[in-house]
Amino acid sequence: MTGVVEAAGAVALVIPRLAGLAATVLIGLMAGAVLTQILVLEPAWALLPAAFAAVLAVIAWDRRAESAQVLRALRGALRGLPPLMVSLP
Repeated sequence: MTGVVEAAGAVALVIPRLAGLAATVLIGLMAGAVLTQILVLEPAWALLPAAFAAVLAVIAWDRRAESAQVLRALRGALRGLPPLMVSLP
């Protein structure tokens, strides 16, 4: 599952309209990688995903206007859908 998120994020990073959102998702993934390195593996290697997260944060900040446009468009598209019907026993 992690590999799928990484691959999708890498593809989305090269699409200008999606780059900010992809960077934001990948920051979360890198946070998990940092914690895994510190708590389970070799703590010294936690600097590598932390550096990647810093670069991704710059990308997310730079593309924040495009991200807001995408989220507004998505919100508008979802408004036209009927609410989910959940049947509880």
